[in-house]
Amino acid sequence: MKLHSEQYPYIYFRGRATTFTRSERTENSYFGGPSKVAVKGAKHGPRRIHHIATISTADLGIADSKFGSAIPFYYGMCFECCDLNYKLPLHTMAVVSAPWIEVTEIEPNVSSDDWPYADYPQLLPYIPLEIQETIEMPLEMFSESVMQGVDTLSDEELVLVVPPNTAMGVSLWGPWGDAADVQVIFIYNTKTAITRAYNACT
Repeated sequence: MKLHSEQYPYIYFRGRATTFTRSERTENSYFGGPSKVAVKGAKHGPRRIHHIATISTADLGIADSKFGSAIPFYYGMCFECCDLNYKLPLHTMAVVSAPWIEVTEIEPNVSSDDWPYADYPQLLPYIPLEIQETIEMPLEMFSESVMQGVDTLSDEELVLVVPPNTAMGVSLWGPWGDAADVQVIFIYNTKTAITRAYNACT
């Protein structure tokens, strides 16, 4: 079974694939919009990296987390072929989400005026998300729904895939990139709170 590409974000964690859809009410998981999470660490710019989504740990299937009850996902949309690594702070008390992320690596670290296209929005539209379906699935089958695939994952790692979707009211990559089904892919380690983010297409 291959997950359909024209849809909202979907995740994979410990043998379970979860798809999301738009919610008609405010949810703890959402695509785009503003974020109170500060970005620290490795210098980059002049454009800021984009808040792509915040997903609650309950929706991610994480029973306990020392890094907050919601995980923020960021990516350098205006940094051509961006490869981004960042980590979350450890919390000593229960909080909704991380107060900041620390960028440890970003390549390139200089944004482009016309990547992925000119006048790229500073904020992506805010869309509340709710779980559509969760099903058992081997990694080999889920990998068919990830551009360039995912070969291996540890029990601590989860994958979040964000495909282009016209129903979100924004072009993620411009008409040509969206037509090529370019995805933003996040590998999040639930034990270390380190995230790698990159994009991939056919």
